[in-house]
Amino acid sequence: MIVDAGLAELTVAIACVDAGAEVTSHQAHGTLGGGAVRPLGRTSPRMRTSVLSSIPWPSSSTYPSNKGDLSMKLASQNAITSLDPDFGDMAVKRGRFAWGLQQLTMREKAFVFIAADLCCHNLQFPLQTHVTMALSNGVALEDMREAVRHLAPYVGYPTAAEALMRLVEIEKSIETISPPTGTAVETNVELPPQVLTEAKALDEEFAAFLEEQFGERWGRANLTVAERALCTIATDVLNGTLGHSFQMHAGLALDHGATEDQLRAVLLLIAEFGIARAGRGFEALRDFLATRH
Repeated sequence: MIVDAGLAELTVAIACVDAGAEVTSHQAHGTLGGGAVRPLGRTSPRMRTSVLSSIPWPSSSTYPSNKGDLSMKLASQNAITSLDPDFGDMAVKRGRFAWGLQQLTMREKAFVFIAADLCCHNLQFPLQTHVTMALSNGVALEDMREAVRHLAPYVGYPTAAEALMRLVEIEKSIETISPPTGTAVETNVELPPQVLTEAKALDEEFAAFLEEQFGERWGRANLTVAERALCTIATDVLNGTLGHSFQMHAGLALDHGATEDQLRAVLLLIAEFGIARAGRGFEALRDFLATRH
């Protein structure tokens, strides 16, 4: 079953259906085009077109300032297109939109993609595609490795360990490895006192764990606090933690130099991992920003 299906999940679904597996598509958010549950049998080209056209994809015309570079060559573009031409066209269009978002740097987009892949456990083809694209745009592998270390408590340590294994495999295929950025350690990052107080009210040991995890990663080198916050916002949206966690990370991003437009761009980027989840993220962001103005 596919819930809030994104491009990566649909890529896998089509391959599974063609292999004879029974797959069910579930679009969960009624107000955003969801609510339908349908089994997908073995597909013909016409059936593939019908299934894919039934998904409420965001139109690029909705975001006129971010049309993307139509000539941009995406990593694994040919592989996606050969899997299914119609889906390939959709995926390439969406990929160019996401990688072409002007509000975010290539580094920031890479870290957000990695966060989304880990949240959705897309640790094979999608993660490799996004890492390869990032490498081709000058993002150091060690910086992406640091992003995985940062994301471990938000996506799960076992998932982070699997992702690090994939990065080792990718590293073996790289001829030239760029050095990490060497971003300085930041010492002025603290867990907000209110968050710690609320955690202690739940459980003292859990509060101690939360404080330890925050302290171990938010001031480390190679990623700025803003970069860490932006990719962690992606985990909040995809994990559905849109209360205190989302608000804390959005606040950290803004307090360390990120803009409101960059927060919105993160949600636009991860919309391909589930439109309904991105929609709920925009609602949470709207409510959060209202408290800051």
